[in-house]
Amino acid sequence: GPGRAGIEALVSAAANQRPEKAARDRAILLLLYCNALRRFEVESLDVEHVDLAKSAVRIKGKGKAERELVTLPTQVVDALKNWLAVRGIEPGPLFQNCDRARKGNGRLTANGIYRVVRSLGRKSNVEARPHGLRHTAITVALDQTKGDVRAVQKFSRHATVETLLVYDDNRSDLAGQVAQTVANALVS
Repeated sequence: GPGRAGIEALVSAAANQRPEKAARDRAILLLLYCNALRRFEVESLDVEHVDLAKSAVRIKGKGKAERELVTLPTQVVDALKNWLAVRGIEPGPLFQNCDRARKGNGRLTANGIYRVVRSLGRKSNVEARPHGLRHTAITVALDQTKGDVRAVQKFSRHATVETLLVYDDNRSDLAGQVAQTVANALVS
């Protein structure tokens, strides 16, 4: 992923747009990063899935039949409040196209979310894609929890700890550390 500095650059680039796009794109970026949501989870959100009073959204997670409640950090709640103040609270897709044509039902598709993140990346000289924000979030979560894979598994909503361990090994290069330990034990 783009790392924390890259995330900050993307959020800054989002702020330097016309107000409607700035509010929408900030909310999208923060959901992708702060809650490690997948782009299809963000795409599928409707206004009715947002409960700002409870600081939560109901997402349709990967492989899930039912929506699950995800608690939102204050920063994400504030970004959603700002977006809803621009968008309005009438029923329908939470994130809509901001183009003049308002194609289809106005829902910003998963491909649209990808284009938003890529465009903000180009504007801020950051290699960025939506799943990279999720990767960065999970890596930061592992760092901040000192490698508590159980807690981070709940955060990332990975089905197995084994999937999460790939992030942990990439974060700390455990295999490389063990290789050096084995090499150090070599008698010349």
